[in-house]
Amino acid sequence: ERLYHWTQSQCRSMTGDLPSSSPALRRALQELKERPILYKYCIDEYVLARRSALVQGFIDALTRGTGGGRPIELVSHDPVRYVGDMLGWLHQAIATEKDHISSLYVDGEKEWVAGLLASITEGAGRPLRM
Repeated sequence: ERLYHWTQSQCRSMTGDLPSSSPALRRALQELKERPILYKYCIDEYVLARRSALVQGFIDALTRGTGGGRPIELVSHDPVRYVGDMLGWLHQAIATEKDHISSLYVDGEKEWVAGLLASITEGAGRPLRM
């Protein structure tokens, strides 16, 4: 149970732009697979934290700019460039998320990556509906 609480706490804290996954977290997730309910709760916390970080990062890129760049909304007068910049940002963010998820799993578990990635990125459409 202590392992579960530690893992859940680590997953909740992954709200930064570039989350770091430690070998300890990877091992903890492996151990929790023996307790499927606890494992699912930890994965749900991870997905929630990463979805929140992705959506916030996208909103920041749209309105404030990221990495010293200009806000994407400044080119909203040119629809082709505007959509292209948004899709480019999303492409880069999704690739980063995929790399991070892949680092948490061993080679035989790659089927999880697509499902987690879909769950994390489903929130990215929300800012576009505003």
